[in-house]
Amino acid sequence: MTTAVVTGGASGIGRALCAELAREGHAVLVADVNEVEGEAVAAGLRGTGATARFARLDVRDAEAFARLVADVVAEHGTLDYLFNNAGVVIFKTAAEHTAADWDLTLGVNVTGTVNGCRAAMPVMIRQGFGHIVNTASIAGLAPLSEYPVYGATKFAIVGLSLNLRSELARQGVKVSVLCPGGIRTAMTAALVARFKPGQQGVVDRVIPRPEALAARVVKALQKNPAIVVFPWWYRLAWWAWRCFPGAFLASQRK
Repeated sequence: MTTAVVTGGASGIGRALCAELAREGHAVLVADVNEVEGEAVAAGLRGTGATARFARLDVRDAEAFARLVADVVAEHGTLDYLFNNAGVVIFKTAAEHTAADWDLTLGVNVTGTVNGCRAAMPVMIRQGFGHIVNTASIAGLAPLSEYPVYGATKFAIVGLSLNLRSELARQGVKVSVLCPGGIRTAMTAALVARFKPGQQGVVDRVIPRPEALAARVVKALQKNPAIVVFPWWYRLAWWAWRCFPGAFLASQRK
């Protein structure tokens, strides 16, 4: 049985990925700092007949991350997928971010992803196979003025992922980066709140649910993509930034 570790698996995109991976027959380890919700996700998956368990993990703790990966390999023999999905966003301008805000965002989003890659790489290189999947954002492909610090961390994840993809390909290890736009999670609650009560249909189209993203991602990974952008229309923002950077930046000014 193939194995998958999903960080940030207790909610949002992570929870949806866990469910989709379990549906595809993978043994799933739900990793999160939220023990109550994480245990509930794992229990729910086991209730469907899937192989799943929860492990508490603060992704900023490199030693804990390495132990978790070692435990999975000891239990199942291999580590097939690592989804570095845990992330945080603080809705403030860069000038408004306190030192603690900077440390938290960089620590979880960047250091946490690096810790996951460092824990998984030796195992996957030794196996000669495996797939590291890092969750970035459309904000890691095109600058968005509302998320300056978050966006900086996501640009870092895109760069890390593409460079690792190049390095590890010769050793049989795959690396992909997910760049979703607005997805219906707790992190985008403020965005959803901007719509009027009668605009549910618009919300469903513009801000899809994480289950739709998870289904798209798990299917796409069969083709080993470098970058997965979802929904598709966010590729237009990426294209506009690359082709017309001056105009794109001007459109971001308030």
